[in-house]
Amino acid sequence: ADPEALAGVLKAHVVAGKFKAATVVTLDQVETLNGTYAVTVADGVVSIGGATVIATDLMAGNGVFHLIDTVILPE
Repeated sequence: ADPEALAGVLKAHVVAGKFKAATVVTLDQVETLNGTYAVTVADGVVSIGGATVIATDLMAGNGVFHLIDTVILPE
């Protein structure tokens, strides 16, 4: 496996700052550590970069995270 490519994929899932779901749904896009991805909200379903958010506001020691149903690949 290519460590640099893996790092790019992982960075596509990280946003600097702390964004809870109530804020995310008001955004048109998010700036990750490896690219900008569209945020869409339709019929109560939130998607980021084509991945559907399936759980929100999960607290971790270093911030908050939201669970998605697929891997976001850098563009």
